[in-house]
Amino acid sequence: MNGKQQHTQAPCRASGFTLIELLIVVIIVAVLAAVAIPTYNNVIVKSRRSDAKIALAEMANLEEKFYSANLRYTGAVASLPYLTTSTEGYYSLSIPVATTVPSFTVRATAIGVQATQDTSCAVFELTSTGVRTPANCW
Repeated sequence: MNGKQQHTQAPCRASGFTLIELLIVVIIVAVLAAVAIPTYNNVIVKSRRSDAKIALAEMANLEEKFYSANLRYTGAVASLPYLTTSTEGYYSLSIPVATTVPSFTVRATAIGVQATQDTSCAVFELTSTGVRTPANCW
């Protein structure tokens, strides 16, 4: 040797991700999204049902108040100091049948996006005797 040391450099490896690594990550994210998004939408639809339940409970209380003042139940939502839609706007409210018998039924029917996404529990009813239908949705 001539007094000078020769340094040999190892070939540099490029930093970053390979295409295969990137594709694996994309596939994992896609699978997680395919599972998570429908589950999230299902939870949102079920949580909106509380809008109907709250509205029906409030309407039932107003019916009882109306009865104590008039000795009869009303046959129209307009007779109650309540809106014709639920607070969040996912349900239309009605009193389906006006009866002369001292009883009532209040109904919440899904509208808009809730109607298209929640076909199994689109209509809720609550009677003066406390019967709730459909039972599996309450």
